[in-house]
Amino acid sequence: KSEDVDEKVSSGETALAVVSAASRAPALPPPAPLPEGQVSPADCFALVGGLPPSLPNSDFRALAENFGQVRSMRVLEEPGRGARSAGIALLEYASPEGVRRAAGPGGGLCHMSAFLVMGALPRLALVSRELLNMMRAGEPPWPEGGPCSDDLRCVLTRQFEMWSLAVREPRAAGRCARCGAEESPPRGG
Repeated sequence: KSEDVDEKVSSGETALAVVSAASRAPALPPPAPLPEGQVSPADCFALVGGLPPSLPNSDFRALAENFGQVRSMRVLEEPGRGARSAGIALLEYASPEGVRRAAGPGGGLCHMSAFLVMGALPRLALVSRELLNMMRAGEPPWPEGGPCSDDLRCVLTRQFEMWSLAVREPRAAGRCARCGAEESPPRGG
């Protein structure tokens, strides 16, 4: 395949045509399904972003434990700023049921009134097997206290950057950032 690309480029085809042809190539197949009844380790993990940096880890863990036993928790720290939270945490629940409850629509972890009081709009993302493998690639692995590589930090922060951009626009347009409903103008005056 590489030779085909080299020939096309040297024959004068544009890079766009070469990229276009490559994009028509079949995608990699999805990971093999697990045998019935078997749970992937990734099913017990959730990422939560948009957390207030001032939220103590112990308080966040207590909130997360409302949905199931938390086996472990790791907070992403801002580089060069000591132990200051970057507002992203990895939760490992003891069972997939804890993750399902925490991710529940309308009543999950991110919809707790504690976050409303703090003015935070956290978001929960399920962890794929590929992302879990990436997190475990370091020595020691990041979830177990190892350093966070620049690549992993980029992937983790990108999980939530698009969300923060999406919630800014509705708020600016007079809509609730959480549900998109039109907000009432302030009374009085």
